[in-house]
Amino acid sequence: MLCTDGPIRSLVGLSLAPEHRRGHGALYDAVNCGRIDIARLRNLVAAQRLPRAADDRIVLAVDVTPWLRPDANTSPERSFCHTYGRGKDQHHMVPGWPYSIVAALETGRAFATLAAMGAVEDSGDFPPFCTVKPGELLGRSRPNELELALIEQVLSSPTRAKLDITQLDNQAAAAIPDYRELAENPAVTWQTLADLHDRGLLDVSAAPSRRLVTGLRVIQSTLPRGFHKEVTGKVARAAEEIRLLWDFFQDTTVCANRKFADYFGVGELPDECCSNAGNRCSACWNDPTWPPRESRPTVADAFETSHPKSAGSPVDSTLHRRRLDDQVHRMIWDVRAGLHPTDLYNALRGEDSYYLAKSRRRVTLRRALVNSRYFGANPAVRIEDVHDSVARLADKNLVVQVGKVWRNVMYVQQEQGGTGRQ
Repeated sequence: MLCTDGPIRSLVGLSLAPEHRRGHGALYDAVNCGRIDIARLRNLVAAQRLPRAADDRIVLAVDVTPWLRPDANTSPERSFCHTYGRGKDQHHMVPGWPYSIVAALETGRAFATLAAMGAVEDSGDFPPFCTVKPGELLGRSRPNELELALIEQVLSSPTRAKLDITQLDNQAAAAIPDYRELAENPAVTWQTLADLHDRGLLDVSAAPSRRLVTGLRVIQSTLPRGFHKEVTGKVARAAEEIRLLWDFFQDTTVCANRKFADYFGVGELPDECCSNAGNRCSACWNDPTWPPRESRPTVADAFETSHPKSAGSPVDSTLHRRRLDDQVHRMIWDVRAGLHPTDLYNALRGEDSYYLAKSRRRVTLRRALVNSRYFGANPAVRIEDVHDSVARLADKNLVVQVGKVWRNVMYVQQEQGGTGRQ
């Protein structure tokens, strides 16, 4: 993890690091041979404190973006995922895995720390402007005196088409006796308007606002004692974790199991740790006192390589070309009349039409391409990649160019009276 540039999004990405001497398949084999204690993992996750906003509210953000895998035929538990904008005003159902990711958000560390230390008070979020109209039930339902005074104040305002919430709060506090018993600040004034909207007394809309603002009341004008330590605590803990990781990988003299035990606060190691050639760590192999009948394995020697060669990149590029060739071949197979490379390019990118400058019109792809399971399967493909793919297929005698289109060899041979090859 320390040897990889940028964020780590998958285990395969880790296998591309130069320090990884084997392919990504070996990485997944190692993971599959491992064991996860589900009960302990569940308890560990449940014990974590959820990040909270400054007023101790839990704020959740939800993302339902699916992971589209139309060409992963053998992958389990795929379903049809709704997609938007993959063609011109088109919505397609593409095989993949639908995910719902829920993340707990927190206010910025400085603001949250000030609120936790009592230096400021978070009044809540509210739109800076709103539009107010009389509600359908106004006159039928009787609000209390303060609410009725607020309604009259709002409806008599000349700017109620774009009403400033903060200005309304100040005006109501000055004009309505005991208004602060109803609303303490602009955020509560907005909540009161929203409540009147729900009851049908007012028609309130936050459309004039493109964002929310946070109401803030300053209690202490100077930074409280200990603020710097509190606000930098997370950074300091992260720096300490990174230091421990560097020490773990740089120290080649102490047993790796001993390092793990010290990190997790375990005193005694099991007797089986680093007891034979099958479970001995690299640090223990550096100690030449192992039994004479055992020999240092090749993988331990590989760890000492000063300039390792990345094994993942050529494998992945070859697999990418093979997968593209399969997609192009299947799409040409589906359309007996043949396909132009431009049609293949647009279909793989998920575009159901393209603009033809010569005739100044948009050309719609064949229905067979739009309905193909490979439609939109390779949104990052380039037109050069498609040309290279059909050239490789032609070298294998799978497709042949007829005019401007590429056709399946078997179809051409059948039309010529020959025997098509499978």
